[in-house]
Amino acid sequence: MFWSQAPFLHYGPISRTVEDAALLFSVMAGYHPRDPYSLPDTGEDYLSEIRGDIKHLRVAYSPDLGFYQVDTQVRQIIETAVKQLESLGVQVDLVPVDLGSKKAFEDAFNTMWYAQIASAYAELLPEKREQFSRAIVYMLETGKNLNALDYKKTELVRTDMWYRIQRIFDNYDLLVCPTLAVPAFSHQIRGPKEINGVKVNPFTDWMLTNAFNMTGHPAASLPVGFTDDKLPIGMQIIGRRLEDRMVLRLSYAYQQAFPSSERPF
Repeated sequence: MFWSQAPFLHYGPISRTVEDAALLFSVMAGYHPRDPYSLPDTGEDYLSEIRGDIKHLRVAYSPDLGFYQVDTQVRQIIETAVKQLESLGVQVDLVPVDLGSKKAFEDAFNTMWYAQIASAYAELLPEKREQFSRAIVYMLETGKNLNALDYKKTELVRTDMWYRIQRIFDNYDLLVCPTLAVPAFSHQIRGPKEINGVKVNPFTDWMLTNAFNMTGHPAASLPVGFTDDKLPIGMQIIGRRLEDRMVLRLSYAYQQAFPSSERPF
């Protein structure tokens, strides 16, 4: 399984967000004999790397990853952020993204997720069922009934998606897109049932992050603006596998040019 290595960047009171992420990553990265997924230390100084030149970077921009309905206000804020990147000398091109079958991806992602959560918690169902939400019970029961063939099929979908994303990186250094398709919603609902008047899956159709959770491309969510209701909007920056430094570098350059560390209320 591939794993994304770049820490995610979120809103907070500290203005050194990207520097802190780079420092944390410099501690996390590298080989450890007790971690079978760890990789050899490349010797990169991430705190120095984030201050590198960005004017040579080629960035692909997708407003929806070819899969999603994206709230109009979210899209407008992301497009403003893209123009801000261009003002820094970065080449940004709107590109079509083809990740294959949306249903195949959703089925594969759900299978992987349900299998993982069931392997950890399904044994608690008999006596703790009433303490779980209905959604969690559904995930646990579904995951419990999956077989090895179901799980192995997800790897075929994941590999296909990985190669599709890699084609973007044949011509571009980074990919940017919205982090979420909608502004924040109440924790009491699963998710929006409609976006822009179009019916969507309330479980997954609002997150543009799970494709990269699945493929393991390094990604950061960078704060880029607020809605009219003062809700924060994030732009996702995705890089080639193992090129976390480039994700952090563009994030740092944007943060330095357009600081957004304080809430607007």
